[in-house]
Amino acid sequence: MPLRILNLISGFLLFATTHLFAQSTNNNTTTNNHLVHSHPGDLPILITAPHGGTNVLKDVLTRTNGTLLRDDGTYELALLVSEELTKLTKGKQPYLVAAQFHRKYLDVNRPATNAFESPGAKSYYDTYHNQTSNYVAEIRQRFGGEGLMIDLHGQARDAASIFRGTGNGVTVLRLIQKQGEAAFTGTNSLLGQLATKGYNIIPNNTPPGKPPEDRSYNGGFTVRTYGSHKDDGIDAIQLELGSQLRRADRKKFATDLAQAIFTFQEKYLKPTESIPKSKTD
Repeated sequence: MPLRILNLISGFLLFATTHLFAQSTNNNTTTNNHLVHSHPGDLPILITAPHGGTNVLKDVLTRTNGTLLRDDGTYELALLVSEELTKLTKGKQPYLVAAQFHRKYLDVNRPATNAFESPGAKSYYDTYHNQTSNYVAEIRQRFGGEGLMIDLHGQARDAASIFRGTGNGVTVLRLIQKQGEAAFTGTNSLLGQLATKGYNIIPNNTPPGKPPEDRSYNGGFTVRTYGSHKDDGIDAIQLELGSQLRRADRKKFATDLAQAIFTFQEKYLKPTESIPKSKTD
């Protein structure tokens, strides 16, 4: 066989092998496409953080409407919670999607129609929500339709408190219907575990709507888009965190939140994987 043909065949085989290897390892690799930090998981848990980024979007104009301040510390907190939960589960990590771009250019916790004012932001918006949507779908497929999204935000009203946001129970509808109200407000619930660790929860783990959640923090676009009141959603809780929890006590709070997630998962979401992870992000 001519040397030229042999070289062509060798080159093709090398390309194919490299491509297949990249595909096989991509599922275990953190990606940062369009300044969206994400990685797949091994648990029916998805952590999201839409407002903690600091990066400049050079091709995007600053918004002129809505909140422009970032939720300082939530990006770092999301990564820490993922790390701590992975330790508790002996190597199994949650799914994660966190924006690295600054909120003043783009607010992904809004519908696309009012999330940005510059066309250059659309690709960043789509990347964030496509990844979130894909992970929600994958969690549902792998874990029998069950899963929990924890959407991390910051509030300036009370530095040491946590406001819960579920649309007064709407975004955790499936959890309450299948597991009972205790899965949402009881001792082994996510918020119940945080309360037992001394954190102030507002409302204080009372039944949905009694009293109503604070209108300013009762669940935004993300949890209302991917929550379990939707047929293709999972249970979703928005946590509005005071500055003390996001800054000075970030490491301690990350450890406590990871432990609360672990306890909740063991009680209500014991993972039984039915199919393997997808081969690509």
